[in-house]
Amino acid sequence: MRYVYNLLNEEPIPVETVPDEHEESLDYEPSFWFWNRRYYLKDFIRAHNNPWVSVDYPENIHGYEAGNYYDPLYIELIGSAFVNVYKEAAITGKAG
Repeated sequence: MRYVYNLLNEEPIPVETVPDEHEESLDYEPSFWFWNRRYYLKDFIRAHNNPWVSVDYPENIHGYEAGNYYDPLYIELIGSAFVNVYKEAAITGKAG
């Protein structure tokens, strides 16, 4: 089965390193806000050059959400300051 990765944000999302109001151990960890939730970069699994990942992801997909097995988010890192967020969708239809 083939997949496409749909961009979910209109503008790149800034990565922040701020104190966490709920969990002191997460203070100043690189994170970003999306869909009214804070996501930490450390909670994404590297998609390329990872010996435990056997899927061929597109070059722009740099990581996927580790704790979400059924409908994970995928991220593209833009330098160290921004991310783009994607969702995976199966390509359906008959081939040629």
